[in-house]
Amino acid sequence: MVYGKTLKTMLGLAAASTMALSTIVLPANAQANTTATLDVTPGALTMYAADATDNNDLCANGSTATITVRDDAGVDSSLACTAAEQAVNFAAVSVLSTRQTTDTILYDTLFEDLTGSEANIYNVSATFGNLINGSGGSNVVLGANPDLAGDEVSGIAYAPTGADAGKLFCYIDPATNGAIKGIAPGAAGEAVNQALFTPASASTIIDNATASAVFGNASASVAGRYDIDLVDYECRLPAFLDAATYTQVLSYTVAAS
Repeated sequence: MVYGKTLKTMLGLAAASTMALSTIVLPANAQANTTATLDVTPGALTMYAADATDNNDLCANGSTATITVRDDAGVDSSLACTAAEQAVNFAAVSVLSTRQTTDTILYDTLFEDLTGSEANIYNVSATFGNLINGSGGSNVVLGANPDLAGDEVSGIAYAPTGADAGKLFCYIDPATNGAIKGIAPGAAGEAVNQALFTPASASTIIDNATASAVFGNASASVAGRYDIDLVDYECRLPAFLDAATYTQVLSYTVAAS
């Protein structure tokens, strides 16, 4: 009897095992998805003013920060911002009994677009203040005609004519020697995008409230960092100029659309 009971129990276990195996079905594949979300906050479209050194600096007015600049060959280096990174010097002159012209070269008229846009039309322009006498004497006022001493007609091709003949003026010429570069990111420096930008035509400035074009693009380019160098700039000075140090503010604006 013991033998028979043991056999019956083993047969029962075998049947249960067979049943369990026959009811388990394993899937061939299993998949679940996770959605990852990234929010990118837009930065700013920033304009940086021209200066006397071609180093593609990103120095804001009054900044003393140490920043990283990228040169025309794409090499990065450190730069300590100073007032010189927002300044130029006119050629020195002496007091004369006739009118004379002083000039300078503008580098690093530069903007950077961190708004996250893929392509834009950009227009860079500038306004030009009067030359302010630091000693408190007479300023050089654009559009004025202070010294009708026979030298008001200068014969300069770009001098004001007609009703404006004889007025003091400044003159900016981005087109003759101006060199435009796409600096960053890499795609912005490619010829196809850089070539979309052109220097503006030269303009005579007799009204310091009127903006003059500097450079821009007619067809949309990739967002990035662009600048123009080697822009000729000069101002016509009156006769019997006060002996003093004069300062003039050039205010740059970039618009994107």
